[in-house]
Amino acid sequence: MRKFPLCYMRDKIAQYLKYDPRNKLIFAPSLDQYLRSVDVGFELAKSIEGDLSSPHLPMIAEDYLNAILRRSIKEDPIIGDYIALENWGILFEPALKLNLVSIFDSHSKSNTLILVNCGQADYENFHLVNKHFNTTFPIGNLHPYILQ
Repeated sequence: MRKFPLCYMRDKIAQYLKYDPRNKLIFAPSLDQYLRSVDVGFELAKSIEGDLSSPHLPMIAEDYLNAILRRSIKEDPIIGDYIALENWGILFEPALKLNLVSIFDSHSKSNTLILVNCGQADYENFHLVNKHFNTTFPIGNLHPYILQ
């Protein structure tokens, strides 16, 4: 995993944000030391563990996820309000039936949404490949910024 020099990541993000993109969606291999992230996999799993057999699991999971994202907004003097997510592979869980494009779209309009080290992104698709999943979802309409 690549570690960025002290402010490199925030400076690159700040340059990107000067273009005032409609969606401020960023894929990054890691975070610099000044940014804080939330382990969304842990938080969401903990939140839904009592509802796993509910026929309403997808709606319950989306409500919890939106609440987690809202309370995870942090402020940074260089990049402004942001949400940084780690361990977000749970969002691909088929039983949750999450519409990730819609969720990422809504949360990256008013805040910078940083998705940390969970797969490979190009400017059209995100690819998650691990021992549990091999999936791709389209991100082209969100026009992400990909830090290498």
